Amino acid sequence: MLDHMIRFDPPAPIHKKLSVIGIALALMALLTGCPSDTAGNNPVDASPNPTPASRLDTSIFERLNDTAFVDSAEFGAGKGGVHDAAAYRVKAGKTATVYRVFDKYAFGRWWALSRPSGSKQNYRDAFAICPEWNALDSLMTCTLPEGARLVVGPGESAGCTAGGFPRSDSLQAFINSSATVTRNCQSTPLAWP
Repeated sequence: MLDHMIRFDPPAPIHKKLSVIGIALALMALLTGCPSDTAGNNPVDASPNPTPASRLDTSIFERLNDTAFVDSAEFGAGKGGVHDAAAYRVKAGKTATVYRVFDKYAFGRWWALSRPSGSKQNYRDAFAICPEWNALDSLMTCTLPEGARLVVGPGESAGCTAGGFPRSDSLQAFINSSATVTRNCQSTPLAWP
């Protein structure tokens, strides 16, 4: 009866399995390579990402592989910021127009890639902007020059003093040091319909 039993070998120790997986991953990385930008600063990320890459003008923006930069714009659920974001750079020879609706801080970190339209409340809802964060009474329009870096993603949910906002589909741009990065800026009072 024992000669009809299936032989059972104990599994290999976990460290042996991990080293085989590690070798396989290293070989895959070596064989596939990593495209990089001409300046050699941050590798250009060629991986597909439907959000937000499919909604950006790829003739102007190129995606970067910079997780630390992306992490600086993703705060987590209920805290605002963005989610499922990616880092980008304005391509050589190109510029991009960005818009910031503000009250006190004209050169903050959060911008939009399209001019505001509709009502103040619709804009607040679309971009998950708590009333205590921003009165939304002025508009700054600026140009991003070639090489400018930004993180772009849909708005994360935000908890406000009175209520809050769910995640948004509207793309937001996170720009560090916007006062030094942007060019040709013009500020105007914003009259909402």
